[in-house]
Amino acid sequence: MLVTLTSFSAPAVASFDYVGYYVNTPQGGGDTVATMTLTVTAIPEPSTYAAILGFVSLLGVFYHRRRTVKA
Repeated sequence: MLVTLTSFSAPAVASFDYVGYYVNTPQGGGDTVATMTLTVTAIPEPSTYAAILGFVSLLGVFYHRRRTVKA
């Protein structure tokens, strides 16, 4: 998997006060809230390419044997 950060946005001034570090109540200071977008792309492993190449080669061998038997 390839994960790419495509966008990141954070406000210049922290205007939210959600929770504190060790408690679940506001602590009186501004918290930084940001949004980000990640793009995930599946990348096949080299073994996938090897399996595809092996299958195509096997088809080529069967096709070649079939043509030589008919002749």
